[in-house]
Amino acid sequence: MNKGEAYIYRLGKSELFIAAPNDESHELAFASLGSKAKFDSLLEEWRIPWNDTNPKSDPLDFVQNLKDSVKKLKKPVVIGKIFGYAQITYGEGAESQVDAFRSIGIPDEQIFLEKLEGRYPSREKLNECIRKLKAGDTLVVLEFNKLARSLKQLSQTLTEIKNIKAHVRSLNEGIDTAKTEYGSFVDNISYALSFEQKANSIRTKAGLKEASAQGRRRGGRRSKLTREMIERIAKLALEEHTDEEIARYVGVSRATIYRNLPKMEEIRNAHKEGGMDAVQEIIDEVASRLKTGITDAKRDEILGLYKADYSIQWITDYTGFNRETIRAVIEAAFK
Repeated sequence: MNKGEAYIYRLGKSELFIAAPNDESHELAFASLGSKAKFDSLLEEWRIPWNDTNPKSDPLDFVQNLKDSVKKLKKPVVIGKIFGYAQITYGEGAESQVDAFRSIGIPDEQIFLEKLEGRYPSREKLNECIRKLKAGDTLVVLEFNKLARSLKQLSQTLTEIKNIKAHVRSLNEGIDTAKTEYGSFVDNISYALSFEQKANSIRTKAGLKEASAQGRRRGGRRSKLTREMIERIAKLALEEHTDEEIARYVGVSRATIYRNLPKMEEIRNAHKEGGMDAVQEIIDEVASRLKTGITDAKRDEILGLYKADYSIQWITDYTGFNRETIRAVIEAAFK
């Protein structure tokens, strides 16, 4: 075995073996030299056919030409800044995340702490952090679930960071997209998202077809309120009873009334402006909504989530409506 500059090589019966890194620069360099080199992962060597089809040359000259080609192709390593992103919800502490970032040398001014509230948090701190990223920088999180609440959101976030030519590192999961072995991690997440969306679409269409064939009744969880109760509530409101009295007389909780009807003052104002006809319109509208359990706002929310490629199960868990109801809303909108 001979040593040519930085590379060790040996000449076999019909192949030249070179111990060189398996990376893009060497792959391009071998191609530029007109060789049909293949990397043997077991031997950890490049194998180059070396017979009559090769231009006659000395192996040492070939190795030197390889080294010169790699020098021209090798890109300088970009060493960027490192940022930390911590995420907590109400009642959680951020100490463990922040301490983990400090322990690997991330300065406080490059640590972003997000305090999430509500179902659709804006994640302003994450967006601010991503805006600061430049090529070669690394965003560190404790786990990838700190970056997103869904596979779709994770895919979008990772792709955005990848397009900046920055990297993401998860401390607990040991994943670093800057490392060669995780070079396709972002693409794999995108593929998983695509697979999930297609699978959900197939299941949804099959479920809608099955439900239609069986003639099943659809609908969300019904309210305790009946039309008669709604009419009585409106009558008591016009008689200036308090909300507490109305709830007690009708036999439902104030929460049920607040959740399903407009404020009692609005019913009184409608009566002042339009008489009983205006009040009857309110009664009819509320009764119609409660018949299916789906308000216009909820219907629009369900369709918005479906268009955003969230799964039927996710929408079910999020809205509280059963799968039959969710499918019925989608079927009515897209039939």
